[in-house]
Amino acid sequence: MEGRGDYSSNAAFVIAKKLGKPTLAAAEELAEKIYEKHQDIFYAIEVAPPGFLNFFLSLAFIEQQVLNFVKPEKKGPKAKLGRASIEFVSAN
Repeated sequence: MEGRGDYSSNAAFVIAKKLGKPTLAAAEELAEKIYEKHQDIFYAIEVAPPGFLNFFLSLAFIEQQVLNFVKPEKKGPKAKLGRASIEFVSAN
């Protein structure tokens, strides 16, 4: 996978303290458990030192979410979808 995930989390830092485990070990365990339960949402969850989690959304999940918001105006093979605006914003 190139670059960063679609989402990132520092949850492993908090969990590691509560479990008394090293941050990387907690991150790996958390990533494995989340991926196991949510393979329909993520195609990967990577652990990045010192313990961040990078979440990569699956294309099928993204497509389904877009279709949930854009309702077809009519049914059938020539159905036209409503309008949708998708915007990417970078803080940098």
